[in-house]
Amino acid sequence: MKPDCDVLIVGGGLVGLSLSCALAKQSYRVRVLEAGSLFESPEQPGLRVSAINPSSQRLLSELGAWDSVPDDLRCPFSRMRVWDEDVAPFGDRSLEFTGSDLGVVPLGHIVHNDALQWALYQTAASLAGVEVVFDSRVEDIAVEPDGVRVFSAKHAQHTAQLLIGADGMRSQVRTLSGIDVVRKSYAQQGIVCNVRTERDHENTAWQRF
Repeated sequence: MKPDCDVLIVGGGLVGLSLSCALAKQSYRVRVLEAGSLFESPEQPGLRVSAINPSSQRLLSELGAWDSVPDDLRCPFSRMRVWDEDVAPFGDRSLEFTGSDLGVVPLGHIVHNDALQWALYQTAASLAGVEVVFDSRVEDIAVEPDGVRVFSAKHAQHTAQLLIGADGMRSQVRTLSGIDVVRKSYAQQGIVCNVRTERDHENTAWQRF
């Protein structure tokens, strides 16, 4: 089998795209299979955000993606305060972390996932060693003596020396590879939304459980 690429990554999210850029910078030929349609530049904030610590920020900068995230879609914070619903937010049982105490300023950034994904995709698309294929949901996997063959939508085939599953919680790669997982319900629900607060956030990531 003559492989199409060195590494085949299933999943064009933050992990898959970051890894594709890092591998391409090490001269590997990478193909990313994304089940969804072509990404579009986010025109407004989405619901999902990530807290990016300084180490992750350095990695994104080295990849060339960090500066492509719009300033209004990333917010630095210098303090994090965490408390449970049955304690006072500034009481003895609450937790506070500050960048100055840890010698890290800022302590991190809150970044909109859509904006970061778009920045990573633009970076990946600019690298000669990366190919991103959309509308390519994986349907089957065949491990062969000299590599791996992946069958995706519309009867397409992709071959590589290494297959990486970066396709999320319900990973099709994991399922097709026969990797078992143990699931446990927390008997909880979460509400995800954007809110406008009356008071300023004070450069603090507030986390109440």
